[in-house]
Amino acid sequence: MAGALLWSRPVLERREHRRVNANLRCFRRAAPQAPGQYIGLTENLSRTGLLIHWEREPTDPELPGVGDPLILEVEWPVNRGFERR
Repeated sequence: MAGALLWSRPVLERREHRRVNANLRCFRRAAPQAPGQYIGLTENLSRTGLLIHWEREPTDPELPGVGDPLILEVEWPVNRGFERR
């Protein structure tokens, strides 16, 4: 068809999984048994990752680099309709 426009996805949108906006408190843990240090809030979550708004203080250790392992604890909301597994 001459002059017809075809719909397409934006070029920059490469996400394969749906994102869920959620502001949940996050804590960074130095070791599995150590208490967590508050670092900020999640912005959104997907099946394969999460985006964190890191609230850094001048006394905090350096931010992790891309690909660095990180132990996070996320405070999930309480759902009173389900028991703990």
